[in-house]
Amino acid sequence: MDYDAVGTAATYKRARRLHADTVALWRGIIRRVVPDCTHAVLDVGCGTGRFTRVLAELYGVTTIGIEPARSMLGQRDAAGRVHFVAGSGEALPLRTDCADLAFLSMVYHHFRSVPAVLAELRRVLRPGRCALLRTTTRETLDGLEFLRFFPESRQLDMERMPARAAVVRAFAEAGFTCAAQETIRQKLAADHDEYFEKIRLRSLSSLQLIAGAAFERGLREFERYCRAADPDEPVYEPVDLLVFQASERGP
Repeated sequence: MDYDAVGTAATYKRARRLHADTVALWRGIIRRVVPDCTHAVLDVGCGTGRFTRVLAELYGVTTIGIEPARSMLGQRDAAGRVHFVAGSGEALPLRTDCADLAFLSMVYHHFRSVPAVLAELRRVLRPGRCALLRTTTRETLDGLEFLRFFPESRQLDMERMPARAAVVRAFAEAGFTCAAQETIRQKLAADHDEYFEKIRLRSLSSLQLIAGAAFERGLREFERYCRAADPDEPVYEPVDLLVFQASERGP
């Protein structure tokens, strides 16, 4: 998916906005699994920076958002001790042993070379410090309501989204230990009207990558479903969180 395409970044920012209580949920979770940081915090594949500012506020240290799509960086929303850098996970523009935390949100399936990214994370993280992966996995796909109406998108995600075991194995091969894994239930939309609008904007890569006719067909069915739903019922989705600790490097 080309996140530098005209209009993509603005649509992404609008459609992927996090509710205040969802932000509060993740603030608490991140602080619980990584209580403190004294060195830099990295938001790898930060997009428009929706978590970058949260990380900076949590730890009060220099926080660096790294994103390859310059149009996404043009929509960034952060302040304080936050810096943004155009760069890829496969070649982080950072010195060795500079960071206490690397946060990766919804980017794992976009990496061109997972081994290269994990090697870079292992290089820039201080020994004993953590990488936090917030991601969709194959195991969580059935919890995403909209995919029932877009079978082409679901098939695509089954092929490109990682399985939990594969993620743990990849990090282990790069010198990390899995310290924790849990599935978080987060609010995606206040009601099904908002849910329909988010899907209608087609900001998700799994919707962008299917044919237009398939999207329009699914959207009509999804609209009927949303209109028939309880108007006051919030929509939740499962998101996997995996915490990996960097081991000591050999001589």
